[in-house]
Amino acid sequence: MNAAARIALFVAIALAVALTANLVLLDIANGPKDPVGRLSPRVGIVRPPAPATTTTQVPAPAQTAPVETPARERDGSRGSHQDD
Repeated sequence: MNAAARIALFVAIALAVALTANLVLLDIANGPKDPVGRLSPRVGIVRPPAPATTTTQVPAPAQTAPVETPARERDGSRGSHQDD
């Protein structure tokens, strides 16, 4: 048997093994086709108990004195202006 025939035989065996492995793995991944059970929208729904109705009084906001802010300078030393 020459080298070319051995290489061809090796490639054919490798392809057969790879094809068989893929088919086996795909068959395992698909799993059984039988259904698990009948599912309905009402199965497994848990309704929480109704919340207790309580009234709480929210305290009125505190009255604060107005704070005076200083007037802005009008001489142009602050703020943005255009440079020529």
